[in-house]
Amino acid sequence: AGKKIFVSDAKRLKDTIENAPNNTTVIIADGTYRIGGVLRMSGRKHVTIRGASGDPAKVVLSGIGWDSGNRQDDILRIGGCENVTVAHLTFFDCRG
Repeated sequence: AGKKIFVSDAKRLKDTIENAPNNTTVIIADGTYRIGGVLRMSGRKHVTIRGASGDPAKVVLSGIGWDSGNRQDDILRIGGCENVTVAHLTFFDCRG
């Protein structure tokens, strides 16, 4: 139930996660997404973020890298939300 949003590039992924309405499923196409900053979600209810194929090895969210020294290199921050599900994703090359 709810709205489904399909995403296939890093910019759209950031915009979609940060502005996803309640009762939404964000479906991420297979690929590697270089995340240049933190994806933030706050104040949302009943949102799912998942890889399209169901195989976490096929959807990789990559940070700026351990060697960057940036202790704020989180990929995804979720706060003040209810019933958020994150599934079928790999987080790679980040500090937090």
